[in-house]
Amino acid sequence: MSVEEERRMRHRDGLWARTANLLLSGWLIVSAFAWDGAGPPRIDAALVGYLVFVCTIVATVVDGARVLNTFLSLWLVLSVWLFPATHPAMRVNTLLVGSAMFLFSLVSTRGRVGPPEGLGARVRARAP
Repeated sequence: MSVEEERRMRHRDGLWARTANLLLSGWLIVSAFAWDGAGPPRIDAALVGYLVFVCTIVATVVDGARVLNTFLSLWLVLSVWLFPATHPAMRVNTLLVGSAMFLFSLVSTRGRVGPPEGLGARVRARAP
């Protein structure tokens, strides 16, 4: 194996984190309707799952858009205490999914880990 082939195989980008967030958001939407009970926890999980799905698609093109996923995942973790679910498994599921989404939102599309640069970073970089 040549050095160039090895370098291509080790190419680090953050699309794996976007893919993981897409899968987690899909699971969040499905799991919202899997537990007993209804009301705010179910609506919150389904709505946040949908919004994370949309924001993740946008974040594959605009890296700074992943800040939206960061805020949504923090809201999801906070909502475990704000909207107590009747089923304990739903609370654990929401907490774990929100925590994982938060960690994945910190991975840049370019592969580095850290806070998002923000949506205005590209505009400032292009200014003369």
